[in-house]
Amino acid sequence: MDIPTPLELRTQLLSLGHVVFEGPLNLTLLGIRQRPDLEPNTFEDLVGALYQDKQLEWQAELFPATTKPGRYWLEHPGRREGTAILTPGQHRKCWSFGLHRGLYRALKQTGYMRFVRDNDLDVLPELTGERVSAPFDAMIGCNLHHASASRLSTTVDRWSAACQVVQDIAHFDRIMALADASALRYGYTFSYTLIDEWR
Repeated sequence: MDIPTPLELRTQLLSLGHVVFEGPLNLTLLGIRQRPDLEPNTFEDLVGALYQDKQLEWQAELFPATTKPGRYWLEHPGRREGTAILTPGQHRKCWSFGLHRGLYRALKQTGYMRFVRDNDLDVLPELTGERVSAPFDAMIGCNLHHASASRLSTTVDRWSAACQVVQDIAHFDRIMALADASALRYGYTFSYTLIDEWR
């Protein structure tokens, strides 16, 4: 996926009616979801932040990630209703600092987010269809975290059951550093905006 410029990102978010936060290091955390039938079960999406620097110039840092569940969980849902998939939109005040699965520091779901459940048991994450639930708001532990800490994972598989997962731990650490700096000015709760690829 081509990485959009900061101004392209800002324009697209505003055109969709989303809030773009302003002020030095006031992060708009976001994900850009590629069509899931192109390369299923790979880190084909982008996750990162749009923000203004100290000179109020717009910056964007986006990294390979997945915004969709991996193949394992799509074929083996943890619930009878199917595997949860985060829907595009702006999920306000949904994350705070916490531990992912009690193991390491991440952005942990602390506010409601909107999902569907895909229960057709194939490898493609789908938001509509006969075996896809209606959208619902829930607290299900949809965190922002990284994949393997020891190697660069090439497939999603079990890394995501609904979470937003950054492929490279170094990129995840950069997002967390930005979040730490932002929290000192604006507080410890973050919104997350998920959009579909538009270019």
